[in-house]
Amino acid sequence: MSLGDAGHAYAIQACALSGQGRLDELAEPLRWAVAMRSIAFRFEAAVTLPWTERQPLTSLWTSPIVAATAMLSQWEATEAGACFLIQIAHKDQASNPEDWRRTGWGKGTSDAFLISLFAQAFGIPTHYRPINPLIHEYQAVLDHWRSTDAAVFRTAMQAAADWHITRSKDGTERNKYEFEDDLYRVYPAELLAVQALRQRDGLPHFDTGHLLIDTPWTVLRNLPECPPHPLAVAVEERIRRDYPDYR
Repeated sequence: MSLGDAGHAYAIQACALSGQGRLDELAEPLRWAVAMRSIAFRFEAAVTLPWTERQPLTSLWTSPIVAATAMLSQWEATEAGACFLIQIAHKDQASNPEDWRRTGWGKGTSDAFLISLFAQAFGIPTHYRPINPLIHEYQAVLDHWRSTDAAVFRTAMQAAADWHITRSKDGTERNKYEFEDDLYRVYPAELLAVQALRQRDGLPHFDTGHLLIDTPWTVLRNLPECPPHPLAVAVEERIRRDYPDYR
């Protein structure tokens, strides 16, 4: 079993515990799921970014991995993941035709939003441009995520949450959706990351008035710390030793 597979197993457990209201048991599986997926992503990015012939990291399904570390306020992992994410988007932009990018990294939905959000939040330079304009629901959040006007912030977040729900379903052979992963249906990581970033930056806390965001954010704000999983610790130590581009 790969570290990513182990992370998926813990993610399913976290979703089940959340649905059952067993929040006192949630910290370990949720934190372990997020950490394992983050390590697996950053390792794959470090190894494959130098490749010139292809990019194996999947659009739409990769960026929430970085958002998940942000929603847990794991800022070192988030910044490292964001740097990799932006490099992947730059590589895709330089090497793939517009028609290919239109439904991939250049689609103008969650990838474009998170790349822009993290570039702002961490001051990471980027020349990334999606083929399709960023959808207005995410553009409004991007414009107002630092707002001190509660009404403006709530309006933007509510619209983005409604859109998130419409894209939280299983894909088909013809259609791929942003939030096919169960964890990101229960925990809308890209929107919870906004709340965590506001908290990091000392901005006032505003409930959004949308249960998709406010319910899990209440959980995450009070989520206890826990020791890291021994497997994740061992794997990351080995990766850091053997792969100098990993961070």
